[in-house]
Amino acid sequence: MNNLLGHYTNLSSLEYILHEMKLKFGSFNLTNDPYENRNLEFSIWGEDGITAYDSSLFINDGKLRKPFKLLCFSVSGKIDFFYERPRMWSQYADNHNGCCLILDKNKFDGKFSALKIKSKKSKSPVYYTLDKKKKKVSDLCEKLSGLGQDFHIHKITDCLYKSKRLFLYSKMYDWKQEKEYRYCIYANSDSDDIFIDISDSLKEILLGEKVSPLYRDMLYKWVKGMNIKVSYIGWENGFPYKIPLNDDYYKSRDIVEKHKIEASIPQIPD
Repeated sequence: MNNLLGHYTNLSSLEYILHEMKLKFGSFNLTNDPYENRNLEFSIWGEDGITAYDSSLFINDGKLRKPFKLLCFSVSGKIDFFYERPRMWSQYADNHNGCCLILDKNKFDGKFSALKIKSKKSKSPVYYTLDKKKKKVSDLCEKLSGLGQDFHIHKITDCLYKSKRLFLYSKMYDWKQEKEYRYCIYANSDSDDIFIDISDSLKEILLGEKVSPLYRDMLYKWVKGMNIKVSYIGWENGFPYKIPLNDDYYKSRDIVEKHKIEASIPQIPD
């Protein structure tokens, strides 16, 4: 059962998130796949009803995607999935200098359902079948062309939202290993900031292998009373493993440090 969500980010964002205990929905036109951010191309008809103009002449690249706000996660039933993804740590977590937030999906879903907003919202796993959907994308573009002379940007985005599985929740097969799950809000405005509370769904913070010991200690002390676990990722023989930070870890580390100090003190002969 896929009951865990993983959200990779950098440490600056982590500190903001922990201060507010909220995640911010980002704009669809700012996702990491540059081709995913490009507008669909269709025809806009002139006043004579005969002349057709390319939509790119009137609509800037990415504008059709701005009203759609997204929160993107990886989804799995095992926490191992999130730390055993070196490419994702490199791409989304500041090249192993960042972190991955682990959330309880059921609790997060509850908060998403309870969001008091007028905008339309939806959630879905990403389907990695876009490679096979060229005909459907062409049909969607043709449908947009059929909107006629009296086109408005919201009229177009309404049409796109009705085809949300294709438009919002489909990507190329090459992305399949990410196991992405998306939460979307159709905001009808590219200026609205929308946040969601994670105070009861945030379970654990995984820190990247390059995060300093000093930062690890600071974070552990910060969230110790918040019922949030902290771990960091180690590597051995090319394989990652998780090291939990807890009282037993620090007791063991203190003993090791004490032995190191004792061993470094010169012994005075009798």
